[in-house]
This record gives sequence, C-alpha cells and structure tokens, in this order.
Amino acid sequence: MAHPVVLLVVGVLAGIGLALGLPLSGESTGTALLLSLGVALALRSRRRLALPAWGLLLGFAATWASPRPEPLDGRAFRRGDGWMLEGRLVEPLRRHREGWRGRLTHVTLRRGDVRIEPWGDALVTFEPSTTIDALVEGTRLRLRAHVRPVRPLPNPGLGDPMTILLDRGYAITARADPTAAIALVETVEPSLRERLRANFRRVVTSSTSEPTRGLVEAVVLGDQDAVTEHLRDTWRATGLTHLVSISGLHVGLVAWLVVGLTRLLLLRWRWLLRRWPVGHPAALLAIAAAWTYVWIAAGPVPALRSAWMATVVLGARVVDRSPDALSALGLAALVVLLPEPCALLDPSFQLSFVAVGVLLAGAAPTQTVAEAVALPIRGPDESATRPRRALAWLAKVTTEAVLVSVVATVGTLPIVVWHFGQVALAGLVANLIAVPLCNALVVVPGLAVLALAGVGLDTLAGWAVWPATLGTALLDALATGLASVWPPIILGLRAPAAILALSLAVTASFVALRWERARRVALTACVSLVAATALARTEVPHGQLRLTFLSVGHGDATLVRLPDGATMLIDAGGDSTGMRDVGQEVVVPVLRAAGIGALDVVVLTHAHPDHFLGLRAVFETIPVGALWWNGQPSGDPEFARLLTLVEARGTRLVTIGPGSGPVIAFGGAELDVLHPLAGFDGQDHNDRSVVLRLRYGAFSALLTGDVEEPAETWIVERGVDLQATVLKVPHHGSRTSSTEPFLRAVRPALAVAMASDRGRLAFPDLDVETRYQRLCIPLWVTGRSGALEVTTDGVTWWASGIAR
Repeated sequence: MAHPVVLLVVGVLAGIGLALGLPLSGESTGTALLLSLGVALALRSRRRLALPAWGLLLGFAATWASPRPEPLDGRAFRRGDGWMLEGRLVEPLRRHREGWRGRLTHVTLRRGDVRIEPWGDALVTFEPSTTIDALVEGTRLRLRAHVRPVRPLPNPGLGDPMTILLDRGYAITARADPTAAIALVETVEPSLRERLRANFRRVVTSSTSEPTRGLVEAVVLGDQDAVTEHLRDTWRATGLTHLVSISGLHVGLVAWLVVGLTRLLLLRWRWLLRRWPVGHPAALLAIAAAWTYVWIAAGPVPALRSAWMATVVLGARVVDRSPDALSALGLAALVVLLPEPCALLDPSFQLSFVAVGVLLAGAAPTQTVAEAVALPIRGPDESATRPRRALAWLAKVTTEAVLVSVVATVGTLPIVVWHFGQVALAGLVANLIAVPLCNALVVVPGLAVLALAGVGLDTLAGWAVWPATLGTALLDALATGLASVWPPIILGLRAPAAILALSLAVTASFVALRWERARRVALTACVSLVAATALARTEVPHGQLRLTFLSVGHGDATLVRLPDGATMLIDAGGDSTGMRDVGQEVVVPVLRAAGIGALDVVVLTHAHPDHFLGLRAVFETIPVGALWWNGQPSGDPEFARLLTLVEARGTRLVTIGPGSGPVIAFGGAELDVLHPLAGFDGQDHNDRSVVLRLRYGAFSALLTGDVEEPAETWIVERGVDLQATVLKVPHHGSRTSSTEPFLRAVRPALAVAMASDRGRLAFPDLDVETRYQRLCIPLWVTGRSGALEVTTDGVTWWASGIAR
C-alpha cells in the first residue's frame, strides 16, 4: 500500500481539527472517541480506510489529552502593575524588538496579600538595557512587572494572537519594571547551548552593525524579532519574510554540508571504505549535525520538520532502504502534532508542511517541464557540444527554480491569504535571486560563525561574518526595489467559504496535473467558478453601512464601511506600555483581511496614546486620503512623529469642529459634527474629543471619543440632538463619563464599551455598568467579548460578535 503514513496523517489532522472545534469535555468527547474507535474497528480489514480511521481516533485522543486551557479571570488583574512575579526560565532568552523575551514556568504572582499561581507559564519582556548574562536557562527569578492575563479577544478575519499564546501554554504576559532590580532566587551555570548562543552574539555584535546583526541572528538563532522594522516590512511586501526565520532549508543545508565534508574526508581513507560504505557515516553525522543545530536554535517548527525528515531519509540510506520523502514528511507531522495538537493552528506549521508537501507533489511535473525546455537546446542524443550542454543545463535549472517558486506560492496561497490577507507576487521573482543569495552570503557564513565561535576561534568567526554585510545590502536593495514597483496585492478573502473555494482550486490544480487535458480544463473551470462565486460574497453589499468595533485592549478603533464603498477608520488604539503594537498586530491585519487597500478618511478623536499610537502602522502600510482631528496637538513625541509621517505620506490634514459645518455628507451617509462645540472652554484632551453622529436612513451611531462629564453636560445643555441607535460608550466607561442625563438624551438600543476589562485601566467602572443596566441599555465590552460588527441597510440593523 502506497504511503500508509500519509493516510494515517490525514486521519490525525482530521481528528485534531474536529476536536479543536468541539468542547473537549463531558459527553461530546466520549461520543467522539467511541465513534472514531468504532469506525476504526469496523474498517480494520480495509487498510486504506482503516488507517485514516485510526488516525482520526489518534487525533481525537491526543487533543483530549492536552485540552486547550481556559484563560484566567481578568477581574483579578484589574490593576496590572505592581505585581511581584517569580518563576523559572525554561528557554534561552530571545532578542525582541522591545528588548528580550523569555518563558517562565512554575509562576507565582504576589501583590500585597494577594497570591496567584496561574495554571500556565509567563511570557516576560525585559528592557533592551537589561544585562542578560545571568538570566540563563534554569535560573529562578523574582521581578516587579506589569502583568496581563492571556485572554482571547477575536477580531474579524484575524487569527487572535492571544489564542495562539493560550495554545502554547501561556497564562500571562508581563513586562519587567525597568526601575526595579531583578532578583536571582536560584542561579545555575549557563548551559552549553546558551554559551554557544552567547559566543555567537558577541562575535556578530562586535563584527557587524544593523541591519546585518539582526538578520544574522534571525537566520541562525531563530530570533525573528531581532531584524529591523524596515527590513521586516520591506521583505514582507516582497514575499521574503521566510528568509528572516530558520526554515527547513537551513537544517537541510547543515545536513548537506556535513555529508559533503564527511565524504570528502573519508574518501582519503580507502581502507575504511572496504568495511563500511562512505554514505553510512556521512548520513549518521549529518543527522547528528541537524539535530544539534535544531537544539541550539531552540527548535522552531520548520527546523523540527526538516530534522525529522532528514532523520528518516538519511536513516533509510544507512539501513540500505529506499527513502520515501512523502512518508518522511508525514512522520515529521505526527511527531510534531501528537505532543502539541494545537500546533495545527500555527501559521508556521501550516506553511512549513504544506510548502514541502506541494513541492513533493509537483516534483515530477516540474522535472518533466524542465527537461522539455532543455531538450531542444541539448538535442535528443549525447552528441551535443559542451557549450550546448552547459546552456541546456542552465535552462533546466532556471526552469526548475521558476516552477518551484510558482508551485510553492500557489500551494501555500490559501494559508497566506487566510493569515495575512495579502499576496506578494513579487516573491515569484524575488525568491529566485534572494534564496541562493541569502544562503550563500548570510546563512552559510552565519553557520560558520556559530561553529568557529563555539570552539573559541573568534578572529576567524569575525572574518566569516563579513560576507553577510554584503548579502544584507544586496537583499535589502532587491526587496526595496521590487516593493516600489510591484507592491503586494491586498485581498479580502478571509470568509471561510472563500478560503474553502480557494483551497479547492489549488488542490484541483495539483490533482489535474496527472489527468488528461479535457478533464483538467473542465475541473479548473468548475472550481474557478465556485471560487469566484464565493469571493464575490465576501464584500459588504452595496447600500449597507457596517461599523466594526475592534478589540484592541484599552483603546478605541472603529472601522466604518459606508454604503457607497468608502472607508473610514476612527482611531486605531495604542498600548503605551509597549507590550504590543496594536496597529501592526490588530488594525492593519483587519484592514487587509477586509480587502481595504486604502482608507478614504482616518478620524483621530483626540491625541491620547490609546487612540493614536496604532495609527503609525496604518499610515506606514496603506494610503490614507485625509486625517480629520480636533487641531489640539499633544506634547507626546510619538504624536509629533505621527504628524511628520502623515505629512510625508501626502495625507490631507483637516481640522473639524465648530468651523467645519454641522453636517458632512460622506460615503452615502451623513456625519453630524457634534463636538468640540463653539464656546466650550475646556482644555482637557478627553473633553475636546471629536464627537460624531453617523446617520444612514433610520439608523444612527453616536461616536463619542473620550468625552467626560463636563463635555457631556455642555452638549446636553446646548440642546444637541443626541438620539442614536448605537452608542460608543464615552471614555471606555470610566466613572467620570456616561452621566445619566447624557444617556437619557441618547436613548441607545445598544452601547459598546471599547475597554480592556482588566489591568490598571480596567473599564467599564462597576458603577457605570450598573447605570447602563438600570436604564435597560444592553452593554457590549470588547475586552470581555471581543469585536462587534453592526450592519444596517438604513431600515433595519443587526449586530454580531466575532466567533472565537
């Protein structure tokens, strides 16, 4: 039976996928396990069907044995600062754009008389200036930190980063207080792995500067966040992001180098070859080298996959068996998934395994096409001259490289669209040049530095890293040039039906490679029709207004898609603690997932960090027609940098308020500018927030920024018509806002509080929440329930939360 491991893996994937979509407790788990066991036993005599059935049982059982954890109750963390955090480092610290990050296990939290022992680990961020020499694996630390529980807060069309952290066993995230010392409760000597990593970093830091240092650390040690922001953004736009991480290609390169060097050395010892074929010790040493490198790099998924595949393929040669690459890939998937079933949801797992799978599936057709291209040049016999043979070889290699790039891009297209909402077609060209260039000038020198620094040859290691400077410059020039002439395509294809249709189209394309032409054409046409129909349904229908209140923690971010297709973003959130980039992690991916390649208007209600910090990523990523604001600047240097960026991007800066006119017709709807009102003398940034009422037919939404009691009272006393169907709760629901006269004037059918519901800025206030309940106003809190979409056709309206 061909590829029995693959059949088993198909069942395991199905079992894990189904189990992750079910509550793994009580009767549902028992029923699912018994059902899959019954199917497996019933089909035990039919091996082709029995193997997937047994795999289904195995996938269910593995997921049941490691259920997805429940998040902590956020009410215990309504104040996030001032916690004493104690735990043990279990992994090497990784360089991060905000400093250093490490994983602490056996965590204890204390503040005053409160003591909490969370079920999971802590992801701790340390300041860049932190001396990390003593922070090694096994050390138990005690530090003062700002703490947040890990809780899923889904947004539309966006894989929630918090869910991924939960799946990886993290219960809290924390940022070390830079003003407090870190106590070493229990110290240990640095492990061999950490000494090797430290030696490597020392040599690279002393021999190079940015961006080379960050790139070399990323491709050798797996610290992806070590690369500069410019390099990361530019390479993402040209499909080269995979180069800044440890891929299976790096592990394969290590194995290939070891095999080559071992063969070269052993061929000098003729007497040894009479007793043992040269391939056997070369294969064993290559397996050892591959796993040593994975160990030093702390085992990212693509590296684990490649190491297991190398073990199977090279191990088969040692026992004189024919290696089966597809079975090796399946075995690697089993080894990675069974201990950690939730890895199935990780983009790196999906991209790594699917990319290799489609390359194996397309290997035979690729070689056939390449040979067909080379044949007319070389001729049908071996009488061709040496130049013709060389030209034919070059044509064959080039054709194979192009087809491999196309196959990998097409095969992973559904995954890329689902997770990132864009396709960088420039990668088809860029990867042909960048992959060999990066391997030759960055990866190989980086591995040489790791080996030489590990044995104390720092001088030689310093010389070895020099080619990486040239490689980084060439790669960056290539990415920058292609990004300027061939920007990525932003796709709004995140609807499940659209992704399913796209996946079917890709699968059919690979299946059709083995079918006759008539069936191939018919199949491709049918699937394309299904895909086009599904994709057309992903857009907001013309004539509807949709407001999406995003879940950005403490902060405001509202996406408005207007009846005629115009788009508006009102604020973009922001995390002043620096623990996350809300714009880059939430707002921009949501815009990409919605297929929004440009914004007509961005409204900044007022210049506070929880409203404007996320705008930097927005302006850096997509064009914006105009920025509306109240004209009141902030002393925050980040805000000054934002205004400089707005000017550099050519966005019109429009001040709205008393002089802008009461009503603005925009996008098929009407905007009433209700505040700042003429005569209001309050200078507080919150009370001078831009307040808009968006009207479309019988529906209206009151968007209030952070106005508090003085501004609310002023507006009500001026007799402004405030009645609205939906109210964006003022100032996140703080006790200084949402006064009863204001709420009675608005009389909303639904109120949305954009608040974190935990931490130092935990809103809404309990008294305010009680006030909404007393007035019978339904209250949705984004930090508690996730994002909310409100859609209307001008006559009726409906609201829907984003499913977790």
